[in-house]
Amino acid sequence: MTRIKKARVPGQIGARKESRENAEQSKDRKRKAKRKGLAPGSRHNPGDAGQQNTGTKAPRDPRLGSKKPIALVPEETSTKRPSLPRRRNRPG
Repeated sequence: MTRIKKARVPGQIGARKESRENAEQSKDRKRKAKRKGLAPGSRHNPGDAGQQNTGTKAPRDPRLGSKKPIALVPEETSTKRPSLPRRRNRPG
């Protein structure tokens, strides 16, 4: 193949600069496209979802399970366990 020289074609040398209105509109479109999904921290802020029902309920304890107090030190009891009858070792 033979070499083809670049032709000196008259025309624009660079890209035209956008007008301010077009630049602002494209920035807004890009910003909206980036802001998809849920708001940051929405998983850890459950109070926002419960704002719809405005009742006068007592605040609910967020901890699960029983609220019954448990003694940290076991109380001493003097009751003996009933002894079980001994099992014989069977040869076998």
